Amino acid sequence: MYFTEKKCLQLMNDQINNPFQNNELHTFIELIKYGQIDEQYINYNIFYKVFNSFCMHNKFSSQFSKDFLNFVNYTILYTTESQLFENYLVNILSNKTSILDVGCGACMFWLNNPILIENSKKITCIDLNQQILKYPKYLLNQHSKISVDYTDIYDLDIKLYDTVLFIEVIMQIPEPHKMLQHIWNTNPNCTIIFAHNIYNHNLSKIFTPFRIHLFPYLPVLNLAYGKALSYQTTLEIIEKAQGQISQFIHVDNTRKIFVATSKKSTIHSIN
Repeated sequence: MYFTEKKCLQLMNDQINNPFQNNELHTFIELIKYGQIDEQYINYNIFYKVFNSFCMHNKFSSQFSKDFLNFVNYTILYTTESQLFENYLVNILSNKTSILDVGCGACMFWLNNPILIENSKKITCIDLNQQILKYPKYLLNQHSKISVDYTDIYDLDIKLYDTVLFIEVIMQIPEPHKMLQHIWNTNPNCTIIFAHNIYNHNLSKIFTPFRIHLFPYLPVLNLAYGKALSYQTTLEIIEKAQGQISQFIHVDNTRKIFVATSKKSTIHSIN
């Protein structure tokens, strides 16, 4: 695990740009330990996970700063939902050298997998939540190959990246096909990877209004707002951007990974 007690002491001794206050860093490490997913947890239903997330949120809500609490929320959401993608994404990204992570949040994927950082040439993590980024920027500051930036994808040179990663993010982007078009128009050989929950097509129509209009006002779940995507709607987003699926990974009943390339790509995809 990345956050060991030794690592905690090293970070606490480094006070330069340290965003953690009082015992927040120790608390964060304990949260990571508590939130580690085992095989049994995978089988827990969504209601248990939501309940567990709220309990963890409430435990810390009265003790710490607002910014740290938001960071905790990102961590809770990652450990209860997105962490199950990790092993598959590590395998996919192992042969990639320059990666752009869009909507990186707390950068938990990279904090949990520093070996990927060391084996790459360049990793850029971007998000539009400036307050949350100060934590992963500090925690990853010893890795020269990764940067954590408050910036928009349209302000970056996409030609610098061979891969763009969206972990539970694409559903939050208005007209996401336009962002994909921008990526592939700038760099036709770029691979785009999506990792997110997939809903039954009819259920996605029912859940989407709740995720858009209710989730923004609920702790923890406010970070999971956006459309409830089905397999078909994900495919439509990719096809509308003139892309195609080169690899599809069934993680479990609801979690899927889509690896997509542009139809204009000159690189043969590996299935």
